[in-house]
Amino acid sequence: MSKRKFSFKSIRMSLILSLGIAMVVISLFMTFMIGKTVLNSNKEQITTSIVTLTENKSNSVEKKMTEMVYSAEAFAGLLGGSWAIPEKQRSTSIEQEVRAMVKSSTINSAWAYWIPNMFDHKDERRADSKDNPTGQFKVHYIRDKNGRIKNDIVTEFTSQEIKEYTDAAITFINEPSITTLDGERVLSAKVFSPIQNSLGQRTGIAGIDIVLSGLESMMDGSSIYKKTNCQFLTSTGVVLASSDGSSVGSKSGLFSDYKDFFESRDPESGTLDPSTKHFTAKVNNTNMFITVVKTQVDRSGSYWYFVSITPLKVMDESAWRTIWNIVFAFVLQIIIVMAIVYLVVSKITNPLKTTVNALQNISEGDGDMTVRLHSNQANEIGAMCESFNKTMDKLSSSIKEAKDSSAEMHGIGNELNDSMAQTSMAVTDITSSIQSIQNQMQEHAAGVEEARSVVEQIVKNIKKLNENIEVQASSVNDSSAAVEEMTANIRNVTTILENNRQSITSLEQASESGQALINNTADLSAKIQARSKNLQEASIVIKKIASQTNLLAMNAAIEAAHAGDSGQGFAVVAGEIRKLAEESSSQGTKIQNELMEVSNLIDEVTKSTKTVQDQFNSIFGLTKTVSEQEHVIVEAMKEQNKGSEQVLDLIHTINTITGSVKNDSDQMMEGSRQVSFEMDSIANMTTDVNTNVKNMTEKTDAIGEFSKKAQHCVEMNVNSIAKLQEAMNKFKVE
Repeated sequence: MSKRKFSFKSIRMSLILSLGIAMVVISLFMTFMIGKTVLNSNKEQITTSIVTLTENKSNSVEKKMTEMVYSAEAFAGLLGGSWAIPEKQRSTSIEQEVRAMVKSSTINSAWAYWIPNMFDHKDERRADSKDNPTGQFKVHYIRDKNGRIKNDIVTEFTSQEIKEYTDAAITFINEPSITTLDGERVLSAKVFSPIQNSLGQRTGIAGIDIVLSGLESMMDGSSIYKKTNCQFLTSTGVVLASSDGSSVGSKSGLFSDYKDFFESRDPESGTLDPSTKHFTAKVNNTNMFITVVKTQVDRSGSYWYFVSITPLKVMDESAWRTIWNIVFAFVLQIIIVMAIVYLVVSKITNPLKTTVNALQNISEGDGDMTVRLHSNQANEIGAMCESFNKTMDKLSSSIKEAKDSSAEMHGIGNELNDSMAQTSMAVTDITSSIQSIQNQMQEHAAGVEEARSVVEQIVKNIKKLNENIEVQASSVNDSSAAVEEMTANIRNVTTILENNRQSITSLEQASESGQALINNTADLSAKIQARSKNLQEASIVIKKIASQTNLLAMNAAIEAAHAGDSGQGFAVVAGEIRKLAEESSSQGTKIQNELMEVSNLIDEVTKSTKTVQDQFNSIFGLTKTVSEQEHVIVEAMKEQNKGSEQVLDLIHTINTITGSVKNDSDQMMEGSRQVSFEMDSIANMTTDVNTNVKNMTEKTDAIGEFSKKAQHCVEMNVNSIAKLQEAMNKFKVE
């Protein structure tokens, strides 16, 4: 039988290449998807952070401006009670109160104007053709740069302007302008608040000057984001303050170019939309992220604007750093996983490689049957190695017995050949010596009987060889069943991995539910923070009431002093009212401090909630990664299943070879039976010769022919035995 050449690819190399390519493709895909998600998420987080921090800083500026409005209203309320002071002392008391307020507060300039004949009915006495032609009462004080209080004013108003501002009946801040304060030109705005007497009549206007350079310290954009510039604009777009100090006092170009974002309106009601707006625009040939927060700093109802401007390039730097970190992590992961795959695949394929080499040596090489596999693995590979060793032991034992039997048959065949040669010579001599044939026929009959017994022994040995070959075929079938069982176990492992994939899907759903709960918690924290802001405004109102009560107590004390002894009881009441006002002011301050601490705690809760949100996002991303790796493992098990099927095909090839050997053995069995049949014929012929010696002369030719046939059969038997011995010698069993 000719040798067959098998060409195949290495299972280890196929697995490593397949898994390597799959890992690279999956990693590239995951890097792209995760990078895209991280880029978008990072941009969204940065955008949300910038908007939130801009709103917080806007609230601080709004609070600063609102404090000025409250101060102006408190100042106007204080002056509104001047009617209770006697007319002789009224002007002096008011001037002292205004001077004391400028001295004891952070206000640098305060002033008040009364409508003519609405203060003390002494306008004619105060009339001055140069400085005060109408004689209306006015008071104004400023603090100079040395801290001294001076009777001076920043801006003078006409009677018509005073009447117009008084009739406005609201507290408002006018447009900023360049003014001279204490000899220096500064950008300032004025806060106007109407003065109202006890009858509800508006008698004049009071106000304070705000030096806007003090807002520059609150414009630091670095606290919002790196390289962020902040601007504070009036309702008409004039820049009050800026981080870089540029364009202060002039109209903002952003307000002119993107006015729709500043003055956006509700599409249904048509009213101004108070919500924060953000958009992307090109400023000085640079793409910028712009956030516009609307604030109300006075009682006019118009919006002022706090604007933050952040370069998009700076915002993208952080996201790209994160993406490069992800790329590096995936590259490192691929290297580690490929090293693990190489080790695992090598551990799995090394016994298979040894098995293939051994089987190739048996089928194509020197037939070394002493090769054994060594594996300490307690799995299907170890079981296969053990079954292979047992199969080789059985085959070696059978082939060894066949070799011994073939050697014995070879010797018997040679003897039989010699005997048949002598028989042929005897038949040739029959024609010349018929007389002596009778004696020789006795010896010939004995030789035939001996040859018959030898042939029967050959038939028995061939039967034994055939049984051993059947045992070998059974062992090969057992090996095939073991490999099939290993393949079934691999399929079971694949099924278990599919079940694990369903569990990971459930974990992803649970992560999404947790993320939704955390988002609800963040919304509740924001609502609580908004409510605490309203409580802070209430505490400011309490302080305002306490201030006005204190003023009333002071006026009551003045009246009690004018009344003399009869007003002592009224003075006691005034003192108690003053104490009550001081306690109310103190309690208002404490309430405001407590509310500020509550607001800070709410901020910390909001930040913690944000951190938990990030953690849930990380858990969700990691769950996705585990799901993808589970899919990779399933694919690897499928590749391993294909490798096991290749091994099963090799076992089937061995089974085919064993069948071929069995067919040859059957042919030998048939030949031996034919020899036995011929030997029976010779025995019968010998018997006939012994009984019919007289007819021997006539049967001499027939005996010659049968002798030649017997000689030919013996030669064929010897050749068959030689071939069998040659085939058995191909296998090394010791």
